[in-house]
Amino acid sequence: MQEATRLNPRNPEAFRQLGLEYSDRGDLVNEARSYRAALEAAPDDEYHASNLFYVLTEKLGDYQQALTLYRTAVAARPDSHTLWGKVGQVEYQLGHFQEALAALERALRLAPADPGHLIHAGWALMELDQPEAALAAFQQAAARDPSPSEAYWAMGAAYYQLDRFPEARSVIERSFGLKFPDPPRSLDGALRTLSPRP
Repeated sequence: MQEATRLNPRNPEAFRQLGLEYSDRGDLVNEARSYRAALEAAPDDEYHASNLFYVLTEKLGDYQQALTLYRTAVAARPDSHTLWGKVGQVEYQLGHFQEALAALERALRLAPADPGHLIHAGWALMELDQPEAALAAFQQAAARDPSPSEAYWAMGAAYYQLDRFPEARSVIERSFGLKFPDPPRSLDGALRTLSPRP
């Protein structure tokens, strides 16, 4: 793989494969470098952006660098709902909830039926103290997803924030029925760990 990248330094797939090799070896620094090189070789390819994003956020916890990466990528592909969604997710993790919502609304304009964007937008709305709007987003997500465990869980958080406890309990039970949480937790415990009420 190293020889392949030396022979053709503009081949993103060679760098991606090299990144996988480094990942298997536990070499996080070179894994990130390889995925970055893949993205530099194909800057408008959201597939290669996703690999580097995963390393930066899930392995390194470097959300600021991930945001820079996605802002650059979305500038090259402003019609990519996936990239706008990622921008929104990273802005959310950084606590920039208004910016997160703006990016997710852009993603939804490009892909209005995507339940993931609706769920992420709903969580941003929750942080902006708009639980009614968040609930509407979560309900739309549940209607569009054939197995909406996450959407029902999110609806439970919104109902809880609105002091509508029987409805919160009902949708969380439904969420558990679709996909039991891991690790298992009681329903009462789940209700206590939802977004804190004002």
